[in-house]
Amino acid sequence: MGRNPAGLYAVRATITVDGVLRYTSTRIYPIIAANNPGVVEIVVEPV
Repeated sequence: MGRNPAGLYAVRATITVDGVLRYTSTRIYPIIAANNPGVVEIVVEPV
């Protein structure tokens, strides 16, 4: 897949235990790119 310089890229996180969703992120986190930080801390909350 090619990189789109005008596009928005983000990540989210989920944690499953034995196939059951237990935690998930609740906001959008910009990924490492042009003006974004080199490290992203993702906060997850119980579901």
